[in-house]
Amino acid sequence: MPEELTYPRVLVIDGTPFSHTCNGGIVKSQLFSGWPKTRLRQILYSNMEPGFDVCGQYWQLSKTGVLLGALGRAPGRAQCEKTDSGQPISTDAPYESRPGIERRFSWLSSQIRVPLGEAIFWLPSVLSGPLREWIDEFHPDVIFSFLASGVVLRTVALVANRWKLSVVPYFTDDWIGTIYREYALGSLLRRSVERDLRQCLAVSPIRLTPNDAMAREYRQRFGGRFEVMYCAEVVRPYSLPAGRPLVRFVFTGTLAPNRWSSLKRIGQALDLLAGEGLRGELMVYTPYGEADGIPKQDVPRSVKLAGTAAPKDVAGIQADADVLVHVESFDAISRAYTRLSLSTKVSQYFMAGRPVLALGPAEAASIQYVSEAGAGVTVTEDTLDAIRTALRPLLSDESWRCALGKKAHFTAMERNDESRQRQRFREFLCAARHA
Repeated sequence: MPEELTYPRVLVIDGTPFSHTCNGGIVKSQLFSGWPKTRLRQILYSNMEPGFDVCGQYWQLSKTGVLLGALGRAPGRAQCEKTDSGQPISTDAPYESRPGIERRFSWLSSQIRVPLGEAIFWLPSVLSGPLREWIDEFHPDVIFSFLASGVVLRTVALVANRWKLSVVPYFTDDWIGTIYREYALGSLLRRSVERDLRQCLAVSPIRLTPNDAMAREYRQRFGGRFEVMYCAEVVRPYSLPAGRPLVRFVFTGTLAPNRWSSLKRIGQALDLLAGEGLRGELMVYTPYGEADGIPKQDVPRSVKLAGTAAPKDVAGIQADADVLVHVESFDAISRAYTRLSLSTKVSQYFMAGRPVLALGPAEAASIQYVSEAGAGVTVTEDTLDAIRTALRPLLSDESWRCALGKKAHFTAMERNDESRQRQRFREFLCAARHA
């Protein structure tokens, strides 16, 4: 079948680049893996390093660029386009895409910076002449986006309206219910978001979510068609480690929002169980710098802050684990934000063939997902007694851990097999192109 029929030209507009280091980047990379690079571009508003193995061309938005555009001096293609050169971007210095003038104002309070940035992106110069030419050259068939911020929503709405394109949004968490609530001008910002979201949904024939709970709630909230879409790279389940004197629990991922509090509880419970002769350790791998602010005295004896895991090392780290750990925070703000989200870690954990220890609120979709699959142990009470009770059989019964791991891998293959899910994804985008 001709490429143009099976692979629409997709313009991704997002606050996260394709990557293998953050949730949104991982999801996009999995969904678009194998997509012809000539039929995929991204307009990016982010200070994160882009990956080029899936998407080869990005257009970098910035506040400075929008302001210069309003003065008739919009940065040209050479300043804004990031194209795969075959060479890694990374150097010894941290990645930085913001113009120098923006970095100099980073000391301002977010109460000032965020509303100011939003106001800048209300200017029509968001779609500068060079950017319009770049989009015209690509001639996109459909827009894909996580939305998730006022800047991205507004840009999606502008592009969809000017080029008469359908939008396929992917909702990874309930950002709609929590966005900008902490800001003094939050009510104004939220009204703008709600307006732009209505415009995007009006041209969105298909909307995607990672789990049934979110799809059901969003159908009731917004109407329209919501489909569950989630895929994971297929791997053979790893053999269980042998001969280790203690049980190794492993967490990989970000500590936001407020996940350290739950991980600390697990460590405290492991410390107590060591007194009963049940020995375990919790290895915590986080993005660069995230764990730097944790005081040493706040780290339980059974917890090791293991630094950052490079994407190429994650599989080996998971293979060396006896139990993989997923946590959500119990505080009210975090609960509202993560209630409907399903982390990419969960499908990765399942595919690894390891039992999952999931600690978090009972209403959290990720906690429910582990429980319903029967692929691990879930703890929905934020107490040391509840955590210790859940940990005892995981520490003492290797055959049970093995059985849970087999169930996890079976579930991942049944629900998240990459080849079947990517085929569905292509079909959805083709249908949206012709809507």
